[in-house]
Amino acid sequence: MGLDMRLIANHCIPKYDYNESGDRLITPAYKKFTELYPMARTPDELFPASGIQVNWVVASWRNAWAIHDWFLSELRFDDDEVLDGVPVEWSAIGRLYALCTKLYLSKNEDVAADELPNFRGSIDDNYWQDIKRTGEQLKWVLDNPLMGETVLEYQASW
Repeated sequence: MGLDMRLIANHCIPKYDYNESGDRLITPAYKKFTELYPMARTPDELFPASGIQVNWVVASWRNAWAIHDWFLSELRFDDDEVLDGVPVEWSAIGRLYALCTKLYLSKNEDVAADELPNFRGSIDDNYWQDIKRTGEQLKWVLDNPLMGETVLEYQASW
């Protein structure tokens, strides 16, 4: 067993939009998604204004304790009970990315112990790999222009 952690992106694909004449039309994204996944089509009489909620993992870790503790602190949780779908602000992701980049470039153990402590382990090769991987994953999230309309959530479970 171990600690599995994920950053999840949530995006709603609206079913309808309106054109300039005020006509209600099925959105191209909804049409394309339901062509790929026909089971996602909803009958109008049951779900007149529904869309499709799409969730996907944009970052994941295993036993990255310093990163988990950062999220606990950022999200103001006192313990590591199972966290399921806790919203994370985009600005927080930017701060974590900047911190990981700074720490990985310096590889200064004293600075790391002060700014991103590993309360449950040492600052060793695994710690530095977690920092590097976190920076790489979050850079992809922050640089992806399509991510701007998503809601981010942190999940962690044992």
